[in-house]
Amino acid sequence: MRSMIASKRRLGRVQKMLLLLSSALAVAAVAVAGAQARAAAAPQSTSQPTISGRLQQGHPLTAHNCNWSNTPTKFTYQWQ
Repeated sequence: MRSMIASKRRLGRVQKMLLLLSSALAVAAVAVAGAQARAAAAPQSTSQPTISGRLQQGHPLTAHNCNWSNTPTKFTYQWQ
């Protein structure tokens, strides 16, 4: 009889530990998903880019990047 009661107690402790572990894993999964969503956010321009130089054939123009939130990894330009 005692061994049966001890087995039930052990089973109860194991169930509590499994519940605690699964809760911790769920919290970790939510944290990772949130970090991935923030990392995937598209860059947003917080100021306009500028161009400096002389607007005359044969003189160079220089492009200056604007400021960004969620910093982009590269810039490309298209002159029109």
